[in-house]
Amino acid sequence: VKVKTAPEDDLFVTEQIRSLCGSVMAAEDFLIISAAEEIRDNAASSRAMEMVIHAIGLLLGGIGISNTFSAVTHTLLRRRREFAMLRSVGMDSDGIGRLLTLEGIRMAVTPVLLSVPAVAVLLGILMHIVDVSWLEFLPWIPWRKVFVSIAAVMAAVALSYRLCAGKIRKD
Repeated sequence: VKVKTAPEDDLFVTEQIRSLCGSVMAAEDFLIISAAEEIRDNAASSRAMEMVIHAIGLLLGGIGISNTFSAVTHTLLRRRREFAMLRSVGMDSDGIGRLLTLEGIRMAVTPVLLSVPAVAVLLGILMHIVDVSWLEFLPWIPWRKVFVSIAAVMAAVALSYRLCAGKIRKD
């Protein structure tokens, strides 16, 4: 039985029908479905799924940022001899700092310049498959999350360059 009542009476009427049916039949012999219960259950499952997706996204984001930090740090520390050679031919500490700053900017911007178009192409393909236009999709893009993740990657690269520059200057 699918119960259709006024929205404000839906849960009350459904419970009355369940108790009436339960008095003459076993609970396994009938199923009462109400629109309000479906909405409530769907909302709860949607929140649970959203939390799982956010947790996975945060985990993957953390892995990506730590991988970026690690890669930049190891790359710079392996180039100590190169920086020592530049110092021996006359480059001062400020020059090495400017070199590392320019390199850090390039390393921070490159992932954004590569990943944003790649994601846009992938989204375009998926939207073509499900027949959705960009104008319909753009309001649903989580812009805040996109910008926060871009800023997090750029900050991880900048922080790793800043820390490694200090170590290189000491060396």
